[in-house]
Amino acid sequence: MMYKINEKAHNQQQITYVLYMMIGSYFHKSICSNRVLETKLLLHYRELPAKRQEELEEKVIANIEKELKEILPVLSGMNCKVFIRKQEGDYRMTFETGFEEVTAVVDSKGKYRIQVLEES
Repeated sequence: MMYKINEKAHNQQQITYVLYMMIGSYFHKSICSNRVLETKLLLHYRELPAKRQEELEEKVIANIEKELKEILPVLSGMNCKVFIRKQEGDYRMTFETGFEEVTAVVDSKGKYRIQVLEES
């Protein structure tokens, strides 16, 4: 039996992992709440050729630094817990510190958005 890989889903998972890895690297320490999903996303990411990994990482870093420029200095001193879930076809990541939340959503086409939600 042959299996057909859904390329869009594959791309979505690769981008989700890059966002998880890159956003998490701006914190002092980040811990993922779902290690099984983290590993699954990592395996999809590792299937990318090294050059494509680098290109994707550079693009994501530029977007992170643009969207989070106001809080990046603060994040380096904070720990966060990362929640990753798939909801309505999108991968949603929440980086919770107790003070601020950084969220990233990757849609089924691989397009993503990053934002900060301040806790009250």
